Formats: sequence, C-alpha cells, structure tokens
Amino acid sequence: RNMASASYGVHRFLVFLLCSGCCTFHPIESRIESSATVNKIEAVCAERTADSSDIPQVLPGTLVTVRLQGTGLRPNRTEVAFTRESLEQGEKCESDYFVKSDFRVNDSYDGDIYVRGMFPALPAREGLLYLCIRSQDTWLHQGRAVKLKYAPIRGIDEPAVVSGLRALGERVSVLDSGATQIPAGTEVELQLFGTGLSNATLFAFTPDRAPAGAPCGELPTVAIVPAAKGGSGRASVFVTLPGQSTAYFICTKGRLSEELPWVHQGDGPWVTVVAQGRLLPVWVQAVILACLLVLSGLFSGLNLGLMALDKTELRVIESCGSPTERKCAKAIAPLRNHGNYLLCSLLLGNVLVNSSLTILLDDLTSGPIAVLGATVSIVIFGEIIPQAICSRHGLQIGARTVCVTKMFMVLTFPLSWPISKILDWVLGEEIGHVYDREKLIEYIRLTKEYNKLENEEVNIISGALELKRKTANDAMTRMDDVFMLPLSAVLNFETVSQIIGQGYTRIPVFDGNRNNIVGLLNIKDLAFVDPEDEIPLRTLCEFYNHPMTFVFEDETLDNLLNEFKKGQSHMAFVRRVNTEGAGDPFYEVVGLVTLEDVIEEILQSEIIDETDTLMDNRRKLKRKEAQVRQDFSDFAKIGYGREGKPTISPQLALATFQYLATSVAAFRKPLILESVLRRLMLQNVFFTIKLHCRDDPCIYRAGQAADYFVLVLEGRVNVTVGRESLLFEAGPFTYFGMPAIYKPPPDTSGTPQSPVTGEPSTWPLPEEPFVPDYTVLATCDTI
Repeated sequence: RNMASASYGVHRFLVFLLCSGCCTFHPIESRIESSATVNKIEAVCAERTADSSDIPQVLPGTLVTVRLQGTGLRPNRTEVAFTRESLEQGEKCESDYFVKSDFRVNDSYDGDIYVRGMFPALPAREGLLYLCIRSQDTWLHQGRAVKLKYAPIRGIDEPAVVSGLRALGERVSVLDSGATQIPAGTEVELQLFGTGLSNATLFAFTPDRAPAGAPCGELPTVAIVPAAKGGSGRASVFVTLPGQSTAYFICTKGRLSEELPWVHQGDGPWVTVVAQGRLLPVWVQAVILACLLVLSGLFSGLNLGLMALDKTELRVIESCGSPTERKCAKAIAPLRNHGNYLLCSLLLGNVLVNSSLTILLDDLTSGPIAVLGATVSIVIFGEIIPQAICSRHGLQIGARTVCVTKMFMVLTFPLSWPISKILDWVLGEEIGHVYDREKLIEYIRLTKEYNKLENEEVNIISGALELKRKTANDAMTRMDDVFMLPLSAVLNFETVSQIIGQGYTRIPVFDGNRNNIVGLLNIKDLAFVDPEDEIPLRTLCEFYNHPMTFVFEDETLDNLLNEFKKGQSHMAFVRRVNTEGAGDPFYEVVGLVTLEDVIEEILQSEIIDETDTLMDNRRKLKRKEAQVRQDFSDFAKIGYGREGKPTISPQLALATFQYLATSVAAFRKPLILESVLRRLMLQNVFFTIKLHCRDDPCIYRAGQAADYFVLVLEGRVNVTVGRESLLFEAGPFTYFGMPAIYKPPPDTSGTPQSPVTGEPSTWPLPEEPFVPDYTVLATCDTI
C-alpha cells in the first residue's frame, strides 16, 4: 500500500509538471455525494478558443486526456460519455446522440478524475461536445457549461491537392514515364506533397483514370488509408497495393466530416503509383533458383576440374589409365583441346547463372536478405562443395556433363569465341604441365603411397632421372681401394691364386707407380695359362692388348653408360688434371668406374656378386653372407718329399686335396675337416718310386699285412689279383689299402651327425690288420 501511494504521488507530480502551463486548478471540496456531479471540465494540454469563452478544445482522431472536477466521482466505476445534445443539468441524455461513451476514470484524488480517449469526427459544423455521467442505468446531462469543442484544423474547409509523391522502401523506383513503381503485395511508405494536407486527410487508391478535381465517389478503390503524419504541405501514408504492373491513382478527403467528398488527383505520372508484381510465381521461382544453383555449382566445379586436366595429362590417361578413365578422357579431350574457348564458356555461364540467381532472389526477398542469401548459397553450394568434389572426381563429372558443357559453349559462342581467339593470340598455345627432372623425381616420391609403386621402383626411376646429374666422381672407386698388379709380375701359382682370391674379372696393370696404368688383365686371359710356366704378365698384356678408357671426373654417368654400351670396355679410369706443385700439369688417375657402378647408381642399391666380399667399396661394408673363398696359396707349400724338395706342383697338390675331400670316403667332411686334411698333406706323405734308381717297385704284396693307404698321383702300376693272378693296370688317382686305415660303419646309408676330430680314439680304425689279396707293382716312375 505504501508503494502504491508513492507511485500515485509521483504520477500526480509528473502530470502537474507537464501540464502546469495549460491547466487551471480550483479548490475542490472534499466530500462524497451519492450522485456524481461535474462542475468543471478541462482538456489537458489542449488549446483554448480564440473568443472570450473558456471552452477547452480537442483534436479529432488523437488521444486526449480530460480532467473533470466535481463530486461523487469514483475511479474505475464512474462511466463518462460525450453527446451532441445541448440540455440542462440533470436531464436525461439520449444514447443516439452520443459521440463516444467508452471513457473510463483512470485516476482520482479529492474529487478530480482523469479520463482518456480518442474523439471521432463530427458531421455537425458546430463541433460542441457535452458531458453525460451514468447514474445507475440513466445517463444524466451535466449542463451546457460543461462542454468541449473541436479545435479548428487548417485545411479542413479547403480541398487537399497532391502535387507529387515519393516512395520509401525496398524495390521502389521511378519509371522513365515519371510514375513511381512499388512492389505489389508489400507495405510501402508514400510521402505525398501538395496543399491542404494534414493528419486529418484520408487517401484512397483507384485503378481508374479521371481528371484532377473529379469526384471519386463512384470509382472503385483498393485501399483507403489515413495520413500517418502530416503538416506543412506533406503527408505520409503506409499502403499495400495488389496487382501485376497495375497503375493506381490517388483520391483525397478530409476525415473530420463525412459530408466532404472524395476528390481525384488526376492521372499525371507524378501522382501515379505502379504496383509491380513478381516476375514469376513463387514456386516457379523456387524451382528456377534450385536449377540455377545446380548450374552454378556445375560451372564452378567444371572450371576447376576440366581446366586442371591439361592436354598432356589427358593423353597420359588415354594411354595408360583404367578402362573407365580412358573412356572419360576420350570424351573430354575434344573439349579440352579448345582450352580458352572452354574457359570462357564456363566463366560466362557461371556469371550468367549467378546474376540470374541474385535477381530472382531479390524479387523474392528484400535487398539485404537477397544479398546475404545469394552470397551464402553461391559460396557454399556454388563454389566450395562443387570445387571440393570436382577437384577429386573432375574427370568423371566432366565426362558425364559433356552435353551441358557443349550446349553452353554454343549459347555463349558469340562472346566466348572471339575472347578465346584473342587469348590464343596473346598468350600463345597452351602447353600444359611440364615437369623438369627435379620436379618429376619429387612428384614420384611424394605420390608413391597413392600410385602403387614400390620403394625399389621409385629408387630405380629416381636413379635413372638423376643419371645426367651425377658424374664419374660420384660413382668411382678410389685408386687406393683398387686391386692392381705390377707389369713385372709373373703369373705363377701364387699370383694366379691371389687373382682368383680377389674375385675381380678385370685387373688394372701399372708400370712403376700406381698412377701409370699401362694395361688391363681380364680373368679370362688366364684360361690357357699354366702357372708352372710362370709366364710374365707383360707378355700376356701385350698379347691381348685390351683397350683402356679414360674419362675425366666430371663426366656424367649417362655419357659413361653410352660409352660402355659400345662394347669396347666396361671399365673406365677416372683422371683429373693435377696442377699442384711447381711442375707442369699432368694427368692423375684418381679412380675407376665400371658398368656395374653405373647400374648401381640407377638402381640406387649395391649389386653383390657371388664372389664379392664387400657390399660397398667406398664404405668398406663387409658382406655378411659372403662365400668362403679358399686360399690356394697354401698349396704351394704342399708336396715336399723326404729330401725336403717339392715333389709335386701346387696344382697337383690342389687336385689331390679336392679328390680326397670329395671322392674318398675316409677323407670326406663328415669324418675329417678340410683344415685337418690340409695339415695332413703338409706332412711328408708324398713318395716317389724311381725305377732308374733301382727303388723297390712293390707297393703292396699279397699275403703281407699293410698299415698304410696309397693314392697314385703320377705313373702306372700293375695289380695282380687272386689265385688266378689276374692282371690289371691302373693310373693316376687310383687308391689302395682303404681297409688299413678306415672301417666303414655297419649302416652305410646313414650320415654321421658330427665331424670327427681326427683323433685315434674317434677314428673308425679296423680291428684286425689289413692283409691285401693283391699285389701292386710300379711299372714306371710313380708318385
């Protein structure tokens, strides 16, 4: 209750403050009577009449606050009405003369009340309004002294004349004829200019023409609107007009009195409004917008997808693509051959559909919404999504839309063809993507995960492409790592064994120092050389005289490969001009390069022969699974007889070793190791029978025990066997007396699980002495 009292006090204070200049206050006696009586009436913030009478004035059609002073007035219960009857106080009011009867008491204090409402127009010229208050069921007149008067409005007696108009809002314009065009079915604000215009003027719009000043009473109208605001020769109205390119004309009338006629403002273009309807129905425009959006996306995607496929790439796809890709490439190739013409057609088509889409969208909506909607739809559905799809599937989409592309190329021919010819003349012929060696290598390496290439294939392709950039200096073997022979060497058993042990097929020969290369030895040259002859290496080099190739260290590997393909030599010596020191410049051999080195650079990996012991000559990486190469130099020490002189040649010693290790069961690997057999042969086990020296020719005698094994290496022997004395002749590599040193196991099919160390305790010795049943006699000098 305290809050309500405070609010009420503030409200009374604000009313007093705002209307203190135009309200007259009189003391009111504080009493309550059974019937309500009004002594004085005032219009808050209203003008007074110009004569001496003090009659408050109100404006019709406006919200007016009226203050009543009297007795018995109660808030929200006292009913107030205004009538046109002029009666004495207390007489009964007739409701037929009421102007407005829905006034209610809003506030009250000490008998004063405030009522608020809007007064309508009166047909009567006097414009006097009298007060009636309802007492129970009867309306009682408050007398002729309690009255109001309509304030005079300028222009009410003179007709309103419209001289021009202006439309405000979206999609409004002025036609070439001077008429104002507004969108049909949309509320638009019209500003009217002329004379006699006020906020009491009514405006009607009719499609019929008539001269200015003609009555409009019988003409059809589509809209009647009051002035929203007016004065000083200008009025504004808000109107919605239907139609499709329909012209409307204006009629005016004052609204204070219904007796005033409607007046036509003429058919001049400056007072004519044309309602322009939509170009097409809404559903038709929606379908066209969807189609245009699809075409916009198609042109944008094809612009990226087709133009990204150049002629070179299409030819590659036609040659080595999948069956589907080949078919699509053949369909696109004729269009892609006209690159600039295709580009101009796609761009013109894209611009055309985007512009049409914006125009139709602007017809459906307002300007800002059309701009925002067109921008969002074109960017998302006409650019981003189509280009994202066509960047990955441009070949397939382009092949399936060839007909659409050709159609737009024909439609845009008058404009796109001349522009394309100008571009061809200015820019020249389209070449397409061209990759140099470095870009092609990088392209292959980056796309190896998608092009189904193995790492080895990528390395081979990269090595072949880099062959022209690499030089002999990059692939050569340094001379310090090269196995060479001096020209003064002799091809004896030791030298040949050393050559074989290195495993090389071509060996450089130098004279004096290693920088002076004078010849080349091929391993095949040793095929007819007997190490016992000890032929000088010079003689062999002069006989074969293999050609030698010298190249500089900056020679590219592709040139080297072409040189090797000629077949003269597969090895080249790399040299450079040495200018160091005070002497004259000279050629210095710094390394050698072979055909295998060039192939290794192409393959990007090392080629390991079956005789190689190193995986890389430059890095000295040893081969883990290298074959164990025998050292034949030890056989030069084998064959010394009882006199301490060599009895057999190293070649025969090697042959003996190989025969025993492979053909004689007692000396095979499961029973004896090769190293043990080699040490055994280093002993004095070689004997010579010389008949001219009267040595005993008998090797074995029948019936006499023997504890030795004999292998004939050179010479001939006679063998007498059995009681019948059968005679046989035997030659080299025939052995006798195997039972004297070895007893085969009972199960000869089995293979021993581990080799025998050679000790007597593990050697399968015979249990009884060996007694031969045959006689062996040497018939000539025998070893």
